[in-house]
Amino acid sequence: MILEKIQIKYSGGVPGGIGVPAKEFHAYRREAWLACAELWHAKFRPKHFTKAGAKEYGYQPRAGEGLSGKAYWRSYTGRKQRRLGQANPMVYSGKSRERTERKMFRAVSRGAKSACQIRIGAPTLSYRRQVGKKQTPDMVKEMTTVTDREFAALVYVHDQTMNRLLQQRPYEVTKTISAKA
Repeated sequence: MILEKIQIKYSGGVPGGIGVPAKEFHAYRREAWLACAELWHAKFRPKHFTKAGAKEYGYQPRAGEGLSGKAYWRSYTGRKQRRLGQANPMVYSGKSRERTERKMFRAVSRGAKSACQIRIGAPTLSYRRQVGKKQTPDMVKEMTTVTDREFAALVYVHDQTMNRLLQQRPYEVTKTISAKA
């Protein structure tokens, strides 16, 4: 028996994007990244402005933390507590927290590379004055830190979004392999 031709038929969402035009596949990846950005913005961003978040993300201790009595109330954290009624990290007037509430996402997918950029529109997080040998907190680094658990959640959302988009796409691919005699 001579094999002349084999036909392989793919239908539904085939893993790896087989049969999905590149332009469409890149659009799916961008949408998956935007879903990740939405999750970070809704669930993880607010935690960065809490004491629990500071502990979870490993923020540099603020002046006065761990002190008590007169020394605490004379420190930055104590003065902030007395004046504003709160001692949350990265919050003084609340303007930086308010500015981060604006959603500014940009997803890119070209070739083998794809990424999502989340802009944090709070310039005061970037400006810190170095005082002598004292190290001031790197608030940009603190704001962009994610835990392993959060990273796993972001990966899960990305995968689920990609799978959903590929599965809902109605397509059929037929590949023909011919044998020359």
